[in-house]
Amino acid sequence: MSADEDYISPAVARFVIPNGAPIFEFTGKGKWNPIGPLVVVGDWAYPPNRQMLQETIRWYMQCLTQKDMSGLNIVGPNLVDDIQVHESINVIGWVDDITTAYSGVSAALAFVSSGAGVKNKVLEPLSFGIPVIATNEAMNGIDCDDSMVLEYRENLAVSEVDAWLAGVSKYGARAFIAPSWQQNLGPLLSHLERHK
Repeated sequence: MSADEDYISPAVARFVIPNGAPIFEFTGKGKWNPIGPLVVVGDWAYPPNRQMLQETIRWYMQCLTQKDMSGLNIVGPNLVDDIQVHESINVIGWVDDITTAYSGVSAALAFVSSGAGVKNKVLEPLSFGIPVIATNEAMNGIDCDDSMVLEYRENLAVSEVDAWLAGVSKYGARAFIAPSWQQNLGPLLSHLERHK
């Protein structure tokens, strides 16, 4: 992103900062719980997010046939009535502080199949120390290994997720994001501050 700083209008650029991210420093704090519920975050009025949510619920229901799950939290505004949810799905909706969305969860889900750009649905949970299960589309432009991100596929088994979570480091996601945050976003934020 730092290579683009001369081409981004400061008035517009503030909208590219990940949701809930502090403006001038990286201080993401999450409380990762390897046996906690899963979480999916988005604005559900956006059609690609609605498609992602439908796939997330389909996969979660498939997982329930394999074993009891700790739950699925759906976070974000504009959830419509045509989304059917199971009793173990917790519809949280809008949150004032995005930190609460990632507190106590085992993994964030980013089953993106369309859309453009680097996905905050991956970067944001990683910044809070939360591992991510994501499609290749969601990982577009993000270089990290499977110690932090598990590749999603339609028939991904719960046993595979459990085995992956058992090997995830408590510090792995943040160790990836913190240096990248300073290296890539820091120069852009400095540019914005200079041009207020």
